Amino acid sequence: MRCFIGNLEKRKTSDFCPVGETTTLLGQIFSTSLPNAGCHKDLPSNDLIDVQQDDIASLEDCMNWCAPWGGGGIVYGVAFDFSSSPGTCYCKGQGVLNNTTYVANASVHSALTVNVNPNPYLQCPYQNASTQVATDGSKYEIYCNQDMPEVDDMCPVTSPTYNVSANSLCPTHADSLQDCMNQCTAAHGLCLAVVYLPSMFSGYGNCYYKNNVSTGSFDPKNSIDPPVHMAILDQDNVWDVDSSCINGTNYTSPNGAIFEISCNTNDNTPFGTDIMSFYSKNMSACADACATYTNSSGYDCVGVVFDSSLTDGYQNCYLKSIFGVVAPMSGHQWALLAQRAQNTSTNSSSEGAHSPFSNPAPSLSSSSKTWVAGPVIGAVIGVAMIAGLFFWLRRHRQLSQSNKFTSDMASLPYLKERPYGQPEVGPFEMEQEKHIPEMHTERSLQEMDPDQIRQELGGNPVLGEVPEQYEGDSM
Repeated sequence: MRCFIGNLEKRKTSDFCPVGETTTLLGQIFSTSLPNAGCHKDLPSNDLIDVQQDDIASLEDCMNWCAPWGGGGIVYGVAFDFSSSPGTCYCKGQGVLNNTTYVANASVHSALTVNVNPNPYLQCPYQNASTQVATDGSKYEIYCNQDMPEVDDMCPVTSPTYNVSANSLCPTHADSLQDCMNQCTAAHGLCLAVVYLPSMFSGYGNCYYKNNVSTGSFDPKNSIDPPVHMAILDQDNVWDVDSSCINGTNYTSPNGAIFEISCNTNDNTPFGTDIMSFYSKNMSACADACATYTNSSGYDCVGVVFDSSLTDGYQNCYLKSIFGVVAPMSGHQWALLAQRAQNTSTNSSSEGAHSPFSNPAPSLSSSSKTWVAGPVIGAVIGVAMIAGLFFWLRRHRQLSQSNKFTSDMASLPYLKERPYGQPEVGPFEMEQEKHIPEMHTERSLQEMDPDQIRQELGGNPVLGEVPEQYEGDSM
């Protein structure tokens, strides 16, 4: 299971020494800020066998080359000799951690790992032959203390060392068998099984992917062998994928979004530019997820690729944020979002109104809270209507009383000469003035006697003798 990273770009050797911690492609962390390792400090012993590599241009390259495999154990330190070009990389075993001193050397930089547990949990974490579930719901059957060496390892495009692997081996690091299963589910292309090495006896890269399963090649391990555990994807329901497609047709999501369908077509956007990917049993559920996708980062879903063949991986629905080069590809369906939904708050996937997909697509909204808006707005409108009706009825009754009252005003001259502070008319006038702004002016004039009401609405109050201080006090 050797992973040889041999096609690192050849370039001029650098004597640069990064200060502090450096994280490799696999996630292993090395530090140069230690008493017994660092810039111009050599680690002369504890070299692992046959791991010197001459096509290394920097200390960071040396870290990335040593991390995936150790030629007999996990790499705990590195030393890079840049006295010649190209430089030479030395991978160090666990014994280097016991060194309390170093050898000063102007042409050597060194570093020690700081995130490797020297005593990892080695036992199988699950019952043998049990079924365990990955984070996305996919199921795996567990095989404790077994390997599958005759089945070739695969190098998925999702591997962090995919672009620097000289052969098909590019393992990833996993902190547990569960973690290794989760990575298999998310791998592209299709990963059907994983082999997990908890002791990291072949290096920090301890999770190996398989794109084939052969029960005849199972290799049980005994107690003296380094522990190896397997997990095989339960394929009973994996292939239950609807591959039907009618080229040139439109699909309308329940929320009104319209997609143009192209069969046997793939949108080849660069890897890593997809919004997300997940397992889907049909194109409609895949498109519905795009139609309802919202994200606070501002990226919009412009279309989807549905891989009914699962050639590119178990997670076969890809939400696209940009357009790539559309090209023929068997088993793939490309759906271009031609018209967005008018009401994007509708979660069509959960309703399943027009989708033959029996299992709803996952909720992809990162922060949508539009479901709260409907009930709140409805309640506010209802309260406003009730309040409006109440004030209208009250005003209408007051206006009726006003018409009757004003018709007799001429026969009551004492009202015009009412002494200051008399309350008979003041309260009514104040109430009337208080509610005028809540009435539509033209409608109020139509319902009242024009000659008398216009006098009240003019620049001078009807009761001109009443001081302004009185009106303010009565309020």
